[in-house]
Amino acid sequence: MTFKQKLNLSYTLIITILIIIISYGHYLLHLSNTKHNMELTMDELSNQIAINLDVYLSELISSTMQPLYDRDQMERLITGKHLHDLDLSETVQMENYIRNTYLYPNAEDITAVHFFDNQMGSLSLYQKGQPYPYTPESTKAFLEALRLQGKSTISDTNMIQPSNGGGVIPLFSVFRQLNIFELNQPYGVLVLDVNFSKIDDLLHRVQIGNGSSLTIVNEQNQVIYATDKKQITLPSPSLDSSEWLRAEANLKSVPWKLQLDVPLNSVLNRKEMLLTTLLIMTASLMAAILFSGWFSRKVTLPIEQLRRLMRRAESGEFNLRFHATSKDEISHLGNSFNQMLTRIKELIDRTYVAEIRQRDAQFSALQSQINPHFLFNTLETIRMMAETEGNPQTVKMTTSLGKLLKVHFQQRSWITIQQELEYVEHYLYLQSARLSYPPKVEIECDESLKSIPIHALMIQPLVENSILHGLRPISRSGFVRVQVNKNELNSFIEIKVTDDGAGMTVEQLHLVRNRIQMALNEQPQDVSIGLLNVQRRIKLSYGTQYGLEIDSTQGKGTSVVCQIPLHQIPDRNKIGGASEHEYISDDYSR
Repeated sequence: MTFKQKLNLSYTLIITILIIIISYGHYLLHLSNTKHNMELTMDELSNQIAINLDVYLSELISSTMQPLYDRDQMERLITGKHLHDLDLSETVQMENYIRNTYLYPNAEDITAVHFFDNQMGSLSLYQKGQPYPYTPESTKAFLEALRLQGKSTISDTNMIQPSNGGGVIPLFSVFRQLNIFELNQPYGVLVLDVNFSKIDDLLHRVQIGNGSSLTIVNEQNQVIYATDKKQITLPSPSLDSSEWLRAEANLKSVPWKLQLDVPLNSVLNRKEMLLTTLLIMTASLMAAILFSGWFSRKVTLPIEQLRRLMRRAESGEFNLRFHATSKDEISHLGNSFNQMLTRIKELIDRTYVAEIRQRDAQFSALQSQINPHFLFNTLETIRMMAETEGNPQTVKMTTSLGKLLKVHFQQRSWITIQQELEYVEHYLYLQSARLSYPPKVEIECDESLKSIPIHALMIQPLVENSILHGLRPISRSGFVRVQVNKNELNSFIEIKVTDDGAGMTVEQLHLVRNRIQMALNEQPQDVSIGLLNVQRRIKLSYGTQYGLEIDSTQGKGTSVVCQIPLHQIPDRNKIGGASEHEYISDDYSR
């Protein structure tokens, strides 16, 4: 893993952990705030509902005191008498009073009115003349009303089955003992049976989240009323505080308590909140990854540049410089790198110049020891003896060898293309004599190019490469074709050497191409004049845009193309520089 990747990963992990912690904390805080706000809302709502219920129940309880104000009605009729002593007109008068006071004005909620005298005689009037089985005198609330001596009381809910066969109706009753004001003497008990229709209207308008419920319970925690009718008369269920919110409010008019229950999931909507949090966290993570990538790249870019320069320096390039854009540790490291390259280049230059001078001295010493006149005279003697003995092949080989040696001894740096091709002809003739299967040789050259100067020994190494690596490994006679043409459009000379020999595999071709491309960077390990040497001389003399191109197919042969500029003539003020057409003489004498 690279330093940039490590830095990027570190930044990403740190930022990711921070974002997860912050997002989770924000999620919990949002849940807590939402829950708290909901609790406040529910408290306010439950108190408001309790107030509305108190108003309704207070009016209902107050209505039981109406006979005490209308004393000329029931009190006059029942004082000193019992219900069974009333005549028909008195009975009708009392029934009309009860209907007009309670049943007709409250047709929605009061289902029946019961009146009991002191002897427990009773008169029961039902809404719309629909009686149902119910004996309020047998309830605890009736006894409580007698004990309270004029104060009202209210019963628990009773589930009543109507006589007409309808569904069960939940009812509660309001009890009050009626007393003669002056004597404070009771003359009867008034009972109002009330259904929950108006309470339904009040409570069913309240809706907070799906699954919410409203419940009214008594002091014994028994359900008096619930939006879920199945819970009426049952004990109030206990709820898990982690799953439900509950708000309570006590009623002032009756000893009841209102309970508002809301499931947390319906108001908090955790899934949506969690999804929103995840989306925000994902967007933050993406931004963090992009930022960490940008920041790590900015930090590691100078290090990456310095690493690439070091790789190039390893390949032999020392004319490199690291340009620092800041004043930090990397800048100091780059300056040290620049100083190191400068010192290495100075050391290499001194060593390289000394080595060249040493080789020149060795070559001069060797050259001075071999007398060219002696060699050429000896070769001439051998040629004459072979000719005298009638051996034309030996004569031709000796002549070709003499011409090759003459080129070497002249030490020319530049010769014409024609001279180089003649040299190639002699070289191919000698090689043909050595090979078991002499190759077919074709040399073609544009007449207008023969006088163009080129580096000495620039085509011969290409031909030598075809002989040694292309034709020698095969057991048949092949061909070597040398073509020199010009490209007027692109202004360059193309020298192409082709053979139909062994060729190269894809891997071998890739390796050779890589070495050719890196010819300037590779330090020569010997004094051979192979392809690398030719490539190096072309690029140094004509520019890096010129050089060799190689193509090869295994079993079909190899082609090497050399391109040099047509009109660019390098400096020729060296020893043996070509001035015009120059031919190698057949005369070996000096």
